[in-house]
Parts: sequence; structure tokens; C-alpha cells
Amino acid sequence: MVEAHVPFTCEADVMRALAMLVLEEVAGHATFLEHSIVDYKRDLMFTLHDGHGNPCLADPAHGVRVVPTIYYTGVHGFGASYNYSYRPGEVTLFSIGNTGSGRFHFISSQGDFQAMTPRDI
Repeated sequence: MVEAHVPFTCEADVMRALAMLVLEEVAGHATFLEHSIVDYKRDLMFTLHDGHGNPCLADPAHGVRVVPTIYYTGVHGFGASYNYSYRPGEVTLFSIGNTGSGRFHFISSQGDFQAMTPRDI
């Protein structure tokens, strides 16, 4: 869905879907990621989301594979998941945050996707 410019998030995350709509308009493509590891010593973050994402942003050096996911089992075995790494280059991290007082803020930062080999999932 995301590759076709239809924002998709997990856990009914409406604020992230709205943020993805903004990025679609500004950058042409968006994806849904979580920060799973922050390495302050090397100034790096490892971002992912259980095989969800936007495969059109994949690194062409490694391509996109559809593999069984280890996270979700279906009636007849494991479900399917994308496995790829993102194309190296500049990125914008963007979210919409709620201050709790009924006001919302745009939160953004710049970064770079680093070249990496996709890890098995």
C-alpha cells in the first residue's frame, strides 16, 4: 500500500499516517519505521518495523525479497514479509506529536540511511 502512495501504519496509528501524508506530498514517498536501537557512541539509529515499509525505497544493490515472517503465524504457517535495506542517502524523519493540551507539533530531523546488508528475519 505504501509503495502505491497509500499511507499504512500499524496499531491504528493515525498521527503517523497523517505524517506520512505530509511526507508523501513533500518528498514523494514515505515509510513507517520505529527506532529500535540508538547507538550514541557512533551517532547511529537502527530503524525497522517487522517487515513493513516501502519497498520502492529499497537499496537496489540488495533488492527486495518476500520471506516468511518469524513474528506472525497464520492458520497454515507463517505470514509473508518484505526483507530489504533502505537505499543509502539523505532522509527526513518526521512525526506529529501531541503535547497533551490539545495542540500538535511537527517534529523532524535530518539523517542518512547507511549502506547495509538486509538482516534475516
